[in-house]
Amino acid sequence: MPHPRFTLIMTLFFIFFITSCNNTPPPAAEVYSRISPTTLNAGDPIPMPSDKAILTVSGKIGAANQGNEIVMDIPTLEALGMFEYKVNDPFKHEAITYQGPQMNDLLALWQVDKSATKIILTALNDYKVEVNLDVFRQTPTLFALKANGSYMPVADRGPSMLVFPYNSYELDHNIYDSYWIWQIKSIEVQ
Repeated sequence: MPHPRFTLIMTLFFIFFITSCNNTPPPAAEVYSRISPTTLNAGDPIPMPSDKAILTVSGKIGAANQGNEIVMDIPTLEALGMFEYKVNDPFKHEAITYQGPQMNDLLALWQVDKSATKIILTALNDYKVEVNLDVFRQTPTLFALKANGSYMPVADRGPSMLVFPYNSYELDHNIYDSYWIWQIKSIEVQ
């Protein structure tokens, strides 16, 4: 029969080993810092833009504010609540603090149909990126509107872009770098 101390030591080692091997990513609340409250929630009517519209959403959505689409301006996007995250930007090769709503909050606001599997994001130059919706379910993603406290101009990747939490999750750059799209003008939910 093993000595009681040996049993205790082995039990503690086992607990330490199991918890240290747990690669479960941190929840979004631990990744991002909230910088403004939510004033527009899923299920609320989406207002028509009062400023210049920067985003059009179409496809398998249950909400709309213009025909079968959703048209959004910056104040409406910010009404979802703003978060910030400092990340080593893989394209600028520097640490940048991005601010914007979370993609999962946008998907909930748009009432994305349960049968939807992906979104197609289109940039101002018509460059397109296809992202499986599971990416957003598994990885909290910012729909960034600001970089280092300033709105991003079109000349510098604005008015919006996707930002992934590279500093908090182990994400494969070979896959996720291709999802970093900027100058987003439209999203189609499929």
